[in-house]
Amino acid sequence: PPFLQARILQRGDLRRARNPSAALYVRIREERCANANVQLPAKLAVNAAVEDFIAMHALDGLAAVSLRAALPEIQRAVLLRGSVAASPNPSAAVLERLREARCHMDGPGATAASLGAFTGGD
Repeated sequence: PPFLQARILQRGDLRRARNPSAALYVRIREERCANANVQLPAKLAVNAAVEDFIAMHALDGLAAVSLRAALPEIQRAVLLRGSVAASPNPSAAVLERLREARCHMDGPGATAASLGAFTGGD
C-alpha cells in the first residue's frame, strides 16, 4: 500500500547498504509487522464479537465457519443486524445475512464502508 511505501522511503537511502535489496526487504518486513500490530486490536475485537455471536446463538458448523471466514466488513454487517434468536433456524438466518451482505457489497457502486448502513431484513 502507498502509505507503507512512503514510510519505507522516509527511512532513507539504501545506496550505502552492503546489500540494498536485503536491506529493503528487511524494511518492508518491519513496516508490515508494525502495520499489522496497529491493526491487531480492531481485528481481535471483531473476532471476539463473532465468537460471542456464534456461541450466543448456538450456530451450527456451517454457519459458524462461514461467519468466521467472511471479510471483517461482512461480519460487522451481519452482527450489526442484531440477534437471530427469534428465528426458527438461527444458523439459516446467519447464512442468509451473509449472502445478503455479500450481494450488497458486490452491488453497483457498493463499497465496504457502505455495509455499515446495510440493514436488510431477515
